[in-house]
Amino acid sequence: MLAELRRASSNSVAISFEATALEAVRARSDYPIGLAIGAWDAADRRAAARLTPEYLFIRSDRIPARNRPLWPGDWHWVVYVVDEPDEACALLKRGADLIETDRIGEMIAALGQDCADA
Repeated sequence: MLAELRRASSNSVAISFEATALEAVRARSDYPIGLAIGAWDAADRRAAARLTPEYLFIRSDRIPARNRPLWPGDWHWVVYVVDEPDEACALLKRGADLIETDRIGEMIAALGQDCADA
């Protein structure tokens, strides 16, 4: 994987659900890493705290619906499969840094204004 990353853009991030794979990337390179977590649970939170990735990825439907902030840490939260502007605004207010969507045109149009009313 590292050989492929070296041929790619310098803006690459190694992303995996496997913390051990990301530990190997970190030990052998200076690429930023992104841990994708499969559950909103204590084990994934411990893995994130131990690994301290630059990015922490989670699918939107795996985040509890409560309005509490996302886990604090020295990472950027990336929430994926967010297709509703109101949901994107709510997640940004909870601490998400980046949103992935399948409906980019609609999202840009809706969020081009502001999330203040969400």
